[in-house]
Amino acid sequence: NTPGSCLVERRLEISRIKTITFTRQKEMTEEEVNSGKKEEKGAMCHICGRNDDRAVCHFKANQDSPGDIFIHVFCGKTAAILPNVNRPDLEILTKAGIKNKHGTGVSVTLALQRCRSAKVADPTNREQEYYLAKEFEKTYLAVSKEPNEEEDNQRTEEKEHRRLGDVEPQTVPNPMFEEYSNSEAQNVPPDYSDHEQPNKRRKHEEMLPKSPYQFEMERLQQVCDRCRGVGYSLIRGVARDSDANEDDFDPIQCTQEQVDHVRVIVITKERQDRMEEMSKLILGEQHGQELMSFSTSFSYQVINAWNAFTVRFQEAADWEEKFDLLLGFTDTLKEHDIWMHDHEIGWGGEKMVRQLALSWSLVLRRNDQELGIDPEYTRPGIIALLEQFKEAAESAEEHGEDEPMKFEF
Repeated sequence: NTPGSCLVERRLEISRIKTITFTRQKEMTEEEVNSGKKEEKGAMCHICGRNDDRAVCHFKANQDSPGDIFIHVFCGKTAAILPNVNRPDLEILTKAGIKNKHGTGVSVTLALQRCRSAKVADPTNREQEYYLAKEFEKTYLAVSKEPNEEEDNQRTEEKEHRRLGDVEPQTVPNPMFEEYSNSEAQNVPPDYSDHEQPNKRRKHEEMLPKSPYQFEMERLQQVCDRCRGVGYSLIRGVARDSDANEDDFDPIQCTQEQVDHVRVIVITKERQDRMEEMSKLILGEQHGQELMSFSTSFSYQVINAWNAFTVRFQEAADWEEKFDLLLGFTDTLKEHDIWMHDHEIGWGGEKMVRQLALSWSLVLRRNDQELGIDPEYTRPGIIALLEQFKEAAESAEEHGEDEPMKFEF
């Protein structure tokens, strides 16, 4: 052990200690970063109470809403639809969805500017902006009821001048009427300045002629009220170009021809219950789950469900219940159509499809009153749904010696 060798060992020891220290500091830094990410990502969804890797909307607290809200995109979209959730207060909508429901008036734009929003990347990495539906409606109502402070102040000043004798009494003109009269020929809204309150704009919007889409939505609401409907199921939307941008799409601008393309089915409370019953029958334990997994065995699960359905169909009390059961069964088969493509040779699905078509042929011979449906929307909507089912079933590729599926309803 010479002095030189001891010095070398000492330096090696110091170098080793520094390496260990640096490694530990790096691990601590990574741990802190991961901890921060976990904390940011770890807020549980206010609907399902879970913390996972699904896309989540973070609505940050502001002056009007002090608490942060975390909602999974899927949970928020289905908050007001799924009966086992029933949280309409946490329903979320995109900007296009809000405009589709409330129109594109200035009051809607102002309300959107005042509401909280959350931006989330969809599966195609395109950023989507979501809003809390109830929070928007509350803000929209407040915006619509705001007084016109500018006009009130002007009238107050004129009254004060009259009292002091500064000016002659004058009739206050109605700028709303004059502006509308001037722009009525071009059907162009007047150019209000930014400081004016939105009640003038709202009055002007109400005076403008309604679009075909607005007329159709009012008519649909009237039919839903008449039939005691709790909502409607959209089968086919307005006609539009396939390359149209969803964010820029404005249903108010749709033509009558585009609106005539819409097909919906009015959903009553009883119909909703029967549809959920059929969904449980077909999906079994996977009913109500957010993520589902299907294999070849699902095709046999569908056959077994059909056998049980035929018994339930025969036991139905009247034609209205038969219709609701048949709608629920067909809609679930169409929604989860993996059974059409993933099945073994000789599975017997073509017989089930043929019998399903015969059942529909039998039911559709009954009049609307017997089936408990409306002629305006539900019957055309059913035909559209069955045409979609027919196209999907008959276009499915068959394997081996299996007969092609035919759905002649």
